[in-house]
Amino acid sequence: MSLLLSRNEVENLTPEKLIEIISLKVKEKSTIDYKSGLVFVNKNETYKQLLKDITSFANSRGGIILIGVNEPSDEIDIKKQIVGMSDSKVISANIERVCTTSIEPRIPNLIITFEKVFEDKEIIIIYIPASPIKPHMVNYNKHRAFYIRHSESSVPMTVQEISDSVLYSSNIGKSALTYAVNEEIDLLEYFIKDKPAFIFQAIPLQEAENPLDVRSELVETLIRGFNRRQWEYRFTINSAILPTPTLKGIMGSNSRTDSNWMTEIQRNGCIQLTYLMEKFGEPEKVCLYDFYTQLIEMFLRFCKEIWDSHKIDLPYLMRYQLVNAKGVIFFKDREVFDIQREYVNERHNISFQDQIKNIGDDLEVIYDMWEEQFFNLQGRWRQNRN
Repeated sequence: MSLLLSRNEVENLTPEKLIEIISLKVKEKSTIDYKSGLVFVNKNETYKQLLKDITSFANSRGGIILIGVNEPSDEIDIKKQIVGMSDSKVISANIERVCTTSIEPRIPNLIITFEKVFEDKEIIIIYIPASPIKPHMVNYNKHRAFYIRHSESSVPMTVQEISDSVLYSSNIGKSALTYAVNEEIDLLEYFIKDKPAFIFQAIPLQEAENPLDVRSELVETLIRGFNRRQWEYRFTINSAILPTPTLKGIMGSNSRTDSNWMTEIQRNGCIQLTYLMEKFGEPEKVCLYDFYTQLIEMFLRFCKEIWDSHKIDLPYLMRYQLVNAKGVIFFKDREVFDIQREYVNERHNISFQDQIKNIGDDLEVIYDMWEEQFFNLQGRWRQNRN
C-alpha cells in the first residue's frame, strides 16, 4: 500500500484523520518514514540526518515523515505505536528554520506541523512534495551532499542520478509545452478545424505515481458533470453523451454528431476543454462576449474536481488560447451592437499568458490573470466582479 498525501490533506489534517492514517500500518518505504523521536544529545548529527531524509524525499517522489511514531507491526496496537513528542511546537519551528537555511535550493511547499492525539501525545508531521526543481542539496555544518530515497533508505545520489535530476528539472517545462502543442495540433485537425475556438489545457509537470483509471465510475461521473448541473453558469460542460474512450483517456461532449465543445481527461493527468465559439445576433456574428469568461472558471473548477477526487498533488502547466480568431469581433460594449464600436480581430491565434500551478496554489490567481487579459485584449479594463 502506498501513502502519498496531498498538500491539502496535510493542511487540513485532524487528530482523527491522523490516527486513521497511522492505523493503516503502512510499512516504511519510499514515501513514508517513521521516527520514534529525535535525540538532541548530538544536535548537529540529528539535524543532518533529518535534512538527509527530507531532501531524499524531495529528490524522489515526495513523502511524509512522522516523528513520535514507531514503525508499525502486527505485534503492537496503535496506542503503543504512537509514543508522542514533547515541545512539538518548538521543535517544528527549529526544523523549519534549519530546512530554510540548510537546503539548497529550498523545497517548494514543504510543510512542517504537529498534531496532538489521544489527548496528550504530540506527533510532528513533515510533508515533502516531489520537487520540480531538484536536486536539493544538504548544506549543513560543513556537510554538503545530495540524497535520494531508495525503498526505506536515504542514500547518497550517484553522479548519474544528480545529472538526471538536473536534466529533468531543466526540461520539465519544455516537455509539458511540447506535449500541449502536440495536443493542440490534434484538436485543430480532428475537432476544431477552421472554426474559432477556445482551448484550455492543464498539463502535469511531473509524472503521477499512478495513471488515472479513466474507465472508473468516478472519472465517468466527473466527465458527465452531475455535480455541475447545480452551478448557475451559461457553460456547464456536462457531457450529454456517454463518455467516449480516446487514445489517451476519456472524452465528454454535448453531442455525438454535432458537438460544439468537448472535455478530455487523460491517463497521465492531462485535462483539456475545447469550446467552439457560437454565432449570435442579426446578422449572426462570432463575438467575444463577456460571458465567455465563465469558461475560464468552469475549466478551473473542472480541474479542481479531478485533482481533489483523485488526490492529485502535482505542479501543472496551465494554458488558455483562442485559435482561428481572425474575423472574430471584439465589442467594447457587451450589450449593444454598435457598428462604430466594433473591432474585427486580425490575429489568427491569441495566446493568453501561460501559468504554472504549483502544489497548493490558489486557482483564483490564475482566474484573475486570465480574466484581466480577456478584457485587456479588447482594449478595456476588467469590470469589478463584486
